Amino acid sequence: MKKFFSILINIILLLSLTSCSKNTSLIINYTDVGQGDSIIIKTPDNYTMLIDSGDEDYYRNVKRDLIKNHIKKINYVVATHSDSDHLGSMDKIIMKEKVDYLVLNKDINSKQEQLEVVNAANIKNVPILRAQSDSIIKLGEYVNIYFLSPKTINKSDSNKNSLVMLLNYLDYNFLFTGDADKDNEREILQTYNLPHINILKAGHHGSKTSTCEDLLKKTTPDIAVISCGLKNRYNHPAVETMELLQKYNVNIYRTDKQGSILFNINKNGIYCNQTLSQ
Repeated sequence: MKKFFSILINIILLLSLTSCSKNTSLIINYTDVGQGDSIIIKTPDNYTMLIDSGDEDYYRNVKRDLIKNHIKKINYVVATHSDSDHLGSMDKIIMKEKVDYLVLNKDINSKQEQLEVVNAANIKNVPILRAQSDSIIKLGEYVNIYFLSPKTINKSDSNKNSLVMLLNYLDYNFLFTGDADKDNEREILQTYNLPHINILKAGHHGSKTSTCEDLLKKTTPDIAVISCGLKNRYNHPAVETMELLQKYNVNIYRTDKQGSILFNINKNGIYCNQTLSQ
Protein backbone atom coordinates (compact mmCIF):
# COMPACT_ATOMS: atom_id res chain seq x y z
CA MET A 1 0.00 0.00 0.00
CA LYS A 2 1.38 3.40 -0.94
CA LYS A 3 2.35 5.54 2.03
CA PHE A 4 1.17 8.89 0.72
CA PHE A 5 -1.07 11.61 2.06
CA SER A 6 -1.99 14.98 0.66
CA ILE A 7 0.91 17.38 0.28
CA LEU A 8 -0.54 19.65 2.94
CA ILE A 9 -0.52 16.85 5.50
CA ASN A 10 2.97 15.86 4.36
CA ILE A 11 4.34 19.34 4.93
CA ILE A 12 2.67 19.70 8.33
CA LEU A 13 3.99 16.36 9.50
CA LEU A 14 7.43 17.03 8.08
CA LEU A 15 7.65 20.34 9.89
CA SER A 16 6.49 18.81 13.15
CA LEU A 17 9.00 15.99 12.86
CA THR A 18 11.98 18.18 12.02
CA SER A 19 11.17 20.84 14.59
CA CYS A 20 12.18 18.54 17.45
CA SER A 21 15.75 18.91 18.65
CA LYS A 22 16.22 15.12 18.69
CA ASN A 23 16.29 13.35 15.34
CA THR A 24 13.73 10.52 15.44
CA SER A 25 13.58 9.77 11.72
CA LEU A 26 15.73 8.67 8.82
CA ILE A 27 16.48 11.63 6.56
CA ILE A 28 17.36 11.18 2.89
CA ASN A 29 18.16 14.41 1.07
CA TYR A 30 18.64 14.37 -2.71
CA THR A 31 20.66 17.53 -3.27
CA ASP A 32 20.21 19.54 -6.45
CA VAL A 33 23.67 19.55 -8.03
CA GLY A 34 22.58 20.17 -11.60
CA GLN A 35 23.52 17.37 -13.99
CA GLY A 36 24.99 15.21 -11.25
CA ASP A 37 24.25 13.20 -8.12
CA SER A 38 24.53 13.91 -4.42
CA ILE A 39 22.57 12.31 -1.58
CA ILE A 40 22.77 13.05 2.13
CA ILE A 41 21.67 10.41 4.65
CA LYS A 42 21.16 11.04 8.35
CA THR A 43 19.98 8.23 10.63
CA PRO A 44 17.81 8.49 13.76
CA ASP A 45 20.95 8.16 15.90
CA ASN A 46 22.73 10.86 13.87
CA TYR A 47 25.09 8.74 11.80
CA THR A 48 25.67 10.29 8.41
CA MET A 49 26.64 9.37 4.87
CA LEU A 50 27.16 11.42 1.73
CA ILE A 51 26.75 9.52 -1.55
CA ASP A 52 28.44 11.50 -4.34
CA SER A 53 28.91 15.26 -4.39
CA GLY A 54 28.13 16.64 -7.83
CA ASP A 55 30.60 18.47 -10.06
CA GLU A 56 33.32 20.77 -8.76
CA ASP A 57 31.08 23.85 -8.88
CA TYR A 58 28.45 22.36 -6.59
CA TYR A 59 30.20 22.19 -3.22
CA ARG A 60 28.09 25.15 -2.09
CA ASN A 61 24.87 23.20 -2.74
CA VAL A 62 26.08 20.21 -0.74
CA LYS A 63 27.27 22.48 2.07
CA ARG A 64 23.89 24.24 2.11
CA ASP A 65 22.04 20.96 2.56
CA LEU A 66 24.50 19.70 5.18
CA ILE A 67 23.76 22.85 7.20
CA LYS A 68 20.02 22.50 6.59
CA ASN A 69 20.14 18.98 8.03
CA HIS A 70 22.32 20.03 11.00
CA ILE A 71 25.23 17.83 9.94
CA LYS A 72 28.63 18.79 11.32
CA LYS A 73 30.46 15.53 10.58
CA ILE A 74 30.11 12.97 7.77
CA ASN A 75 30.86 9.43 8.86
CA TYR A 76 31.11 8.03 5.33
CA VAL A 77 31.67 9.86 2.06
CA VAL A 78 30.94 7.49 -0.83
CA ALA A 79 31.96 8.04 -4.45
CA THR A 80 29.89 5.67 -6.54
CA HIS A 81 32.37 5.93 -9.43
CA SER A 82 34.95 8.22 -10.95
CA ASP A 83 32.84 10.52 -13.16
CA SER A 84 33.22 14.20 -12.33
CA ASP A 85 29.47 14.82 -11.97
CA HIS A 86 29.54 12.41 -9.02
CA LEU A 87 32.77 13.35 -7.24
CA GLY A 88 33.96 16.63 -8.74
CA SER A 89 33.55 18.56 -5.48
CA MET A 90 34.43 15.69 -3.16
CA ASP A 91 38.01 16.85 -2.62
CA LYS A 92 36.65 20.17 -1.32
CA ILE A 93 34.25 18.35 1.00
CA ILE A 94 37.05 16.22 2.44
CA MET A 95 39.30 19.25 2.89
CA LYS A 96 36.63 21.48 4.45
CA GLU A 97 34.34 19.09 6.37
CA LYS A 98 34.91 16.55 9.13
CA VAL A 99 34.95 13.13 7.43
CA ASP A 100 35.58 9.74 9.06
CA TYR A 101 35.91 7.49 6.00
CA LEU A 102 36.07 7.74 2.22
CA VAL A 103 34.46 4.82 0.35
CA LEU A 104 35.47 4.07 -3.25
CA ASN A 105 34.99 1.18 -5.64
CA LYS A 106 37.98 -0.99 -6.57
CA ASP A 107 38.72 0.77 -9.86
CA ILE A 108 42.43 1.59 -9.78
CA ASN A 109 42.43 3.16 -13.27
CA SER A 110 41.19 6.37 -11.73
CA LYS A 111 40.35 9.55 -13.57
CA GLN A 112 42.03 12.79 -12.52
CA GLU A 113 39.05 13.86 -10.40
CA GLN A 114 39.22 10.68 -8.32
CA LEU A 115 42.98 11.05 -7.88
CA GLU A 116 42.31 14.51 -6.44
CA VAL A 117 39.79 13.02 -4.02
CA VAL A 118 42.29 10.36 -2.92
CA ASN A 119 44.96 13.02 -2.50
CA ALA A 120 42.63 15.10 -0.30
CA ALA A 121 41.89 12.05 1.84
CA ASN A 122 45.62 11.40 2.26
CA ILE A 123 46.26 15.03 3.24
CA LYS A 124 43.45 14.94 5.83
CA ASN A 125 44.32 11.40 7.04
CA VAL A 126 40.89 10.09 6.07
CA PRO A 127 41.01 6.28 5.75
CA ILE A 128 39.95 4.90 2.35
CA LEU A 129 37.68 1.85 2.18
CA ARG A 130 37.27 -0.08 -1.08
CA ALA A 131 33.78 -1.54 -1.52
CA GLN A 132 32.22 -3.97 -3.98
CA SER A 133 29.36 -6.44 -4.22
CA ASP A 134 28.66 -8.04 -0.78
CA SER A 135 30.30 -5.25 1.24
CA ILE A 136 28.20 -3.98 4.18
CA ILE A 137 28.24 -0.77 6.20
CA LYS A 138 26.23 -0.55 9.41
CA LEU A 139 25.25 3.08 9.74
CA GLY A 140 24.45 3.24 13.43
CA GLU A 141 21.94 1.01 15.20
CA TYR A 142 19.02 1.28 12.78
CA VAL A 143 20.40 1.42 9.25
CA ASN A 144 22.24 -1.21 7.22
CA ILE A 145 23.70 -0.53 3.80
CA TYR A 146 24.36 -3.46 1.48
CA PHE A 147 26.56 -3.08 -1.60
CA LEU A 148 25.12 -4.98 -4.57
CA SER A 149 27.49 -4.00 -7.37
CA PRO A 150 30.03 -4.08 -8.93
CA LYS A 151 31.26 -7.68 -8.78
CA THR A 152 34.17 -6.92 -11.09
CA ILE A 153 35.75 -3.77 -12.48
CA ASN A 154 35.11 -2.79 -16.09
CA LYS A 155 38.20 -1.13 -17.57
CA SER A 156 36.40 0.67 -20.40
CA ASP A 157 33.15 1.98 -18.85
CA SER A 158 33.26 3.71 -15.46
CA ASN A 159 29.46 3.73 -15.21
CA LYS A 160 29.47 -0.07 -14.96
CA ASN A 161 31.70 0.27 -11.88
CA SER A 162 29.08 2.26 -9.96
CA LEU A 163 28.60 1.24 -6.35
CA VAL A 164 24.95 0.23 -6.07
CA MET A 165 23.61 0.29 -2.51
CA LEU A 166 20.52 -1.02 -0.78
CA LEU A 167 19.64 0.81 2.44
CA ASN A 168 17.36 -0.93 4.93
CA TYR A 169 15.61 0.90 7.77
CA LEU A 170 12.71 -0.68 9.67
CA ASP A 171 10.48 -2.14 6.94
CA TYR A 172 11.69 0.40 4.35
CA ASN A 173 14.19 -0.15 1.56
CA PHE A 174 15.97 2.42 -0.61
CA LEU A 175 18.08 1.74 -3.70
CA PHE A 176 20.93 4.02 -4.77
CA THR A 177 22.24 3.19 -8.22
CA GLY A 178 24.85 5.75 -9.30
CA ASP A 179 25.18 5.46 -13.08
CA ALA A 180 24.75 1.68 -13.17
CA ASP A 181 23.23 0.51 -16.45
CA LYS A 182 20.69 -2.15 -17.35
CA ASP A 183 23.34 -4.88 -17.50
CA ASN A 184 24.34 -4.05 -13.91
CA GLU A 185 20.70 -4.07 -12.86
CA ARG A 186 20.03 -7.46 -14.41
CA GLU A 187 23.17 -8.92 -12.82
CA ILE A 188 21.98 -7.65 -9.44
CA LEU A 189 18.56 -9.20 -9.99
CA GLN A 190 20.20 -12.54 -10.81
CA THR A 191 22.42 -12.39 -7.73
CA TYR A 192 20.13 -10.98 -5.04
CA ASN A 193 16.50 -11.40 -4.09
CA LEU A 194 15.66 -7.72 -3.92
CA PRO A 195 12.80 -6.55 -1.69
CA HIS A 196 10.11 -4.01 -2.46
CA ILE A 197 11.81 -0.62 -2.85
CA ASN A 198 10.19 2.44 -1.32
CA ILE A 199 12.44 4.96 -3.08
CA LEU A 200 14.56 4.23 -6.14
CA LYS A 201 17.28 6.64 -7.23
CA ALA A 202 16.86 6.20 -10.97
CA GLY A 203 20.15 5.23 -12.55
CA HIS A 204 22.25 7.59 -14.68
CA HIS A 205 20.02 10.63 -14.29
CA GLY A 206 17.04 8.92 -15.88
CA SER A 207 18.95 7.87 -19.00
CA LYS A 208 17.44 5.20 -21.26
CA THR A 209 20.52 3.07 -20.50
CA SER A 210 19.29 2.47 -16.94
CA THR A 211 16.13 1.55 -15.00
CA CYS A 212 15.19 -1.61 -16.87
CA GLU A 213 11.68 -3.01 -16.78
CA ASP A 214 12.85 -6.15 -14.96
CA LEU A 215 14.04 -3.98 -12.08
CA LEU A 216 10.69 -2.22 -11.81
CA LYS A 217 8.75 -5.50 -12.02
CA LYS A 218 10.79 -7.05 -9.22
CA THR A 219 11.10 -4.11 -6.81
CA THR A 220 7.79 -2.27 -7.50
CA PRO A 221 9.13 1.08 -6.26
CA ASP A 222 6.72 3.58 -4.76
CA ILE A 223 8.90 6.57 -5.67
CA ALA A 224 11.68 7.30 -8.14
CA VAL A 225 13.99 10.28 -7.75
CA ILE A 226 15.73 11.52 -10.88
CA SER A 227 18.75 13.74 -10.34
CA CYS A 228 19.44 15.79 -13.46
CA GLY A 229 20.13 19.33 -14.63
CA LEU A 230 17.54 21.74 -15.93
CA LYS A 231 17.43 21.61 -19.75
CA ASN A 232 20.57 19.46 -19.78
CA ARG A 233 22.21 18.66 -23.12
CA TYR A 234 21.61 14.92 -22.71
CA ASN A 235 17.83 15.36 -22.59
CA HIS A 236 17.68 13.48 -19.29
CA PRO A 237 15.39 12.02 -18.19
CA ALA A 238 14.72 9.98 -21.31
CA VAL A 239 11.16 9.72 -22.59
CA GLU A 240 11.50 5.92 -22.47
CA THR A 241 12.41 5.98 -18.78
CA MET A 242 9.58 8.33 -17.86
CA GLU A 243 7.05 6.20 -19.75
CA LEU A 244 8.29 3.03 -18.07
CA LEU A 245 8.08 4.57 -14.59
CA GLN A 246 4.57 5.80 -15.34
CA LYS A 247 3.61 2.34 -16.64
CA TYR A 248 4.43 0.92 -13.19
CA ASN A 249 2.67 3.75 -11.36
CA VAL A 250 5.88 5.05 -9.81
CA ASN A 251 5.64 8.54 -8.30
CA ILE A 252 8.39 10.71 -9.75
CA TYR A 253 10.44 13.50 -8.17
CA ARG A 254 13.05 15.42 -10.18
CA THR A 255 15.78 17.77 -9.00
CA ASP A 256 15.66 19.74 -12.27
CA LYS A 257 12.05 20.67 -11.53
CA GLN A 258 11.94 20.75 -7.73
CA GLY A 259 15.48 21.41 -6.54
CA SER A 260 16.71 19.51 -3.50
CA ILE A 261 14.24 16.87 -2.32
CA LEU A 262 14.04 15.88 1.34
CA PHE A 263 12.39 12.71 2.61
CA ASN A 264 11.70 12.17 6.29
CA ILE A 265 11.01 8.52 7.13
CA ASN A 266 9.75 7.01 10.39
CA LYS A 267 7.48 4.17 11.50
CA ASN A 268 4.42 6.19 10.49
CA GLY A 269 5.37 6.74 6.86
CA ILE A 270 7.43 8.61 4.30
CA TYR A 271 7.04 12.37 4.10
CA CYS A 272 8.45 14.73 1.47
CA ASN A 273 8.98 18.47 1.37
CA GLN A 274 8.05 18.65 -2.31
CA THR A 275 5.01 17.99 -4.47
CA LEU A 276 5.18 15.37 -7.19
CA SER A 277 6.68 16.46 -10.51
CA GLN A 278 4.06 14.62 -12.56
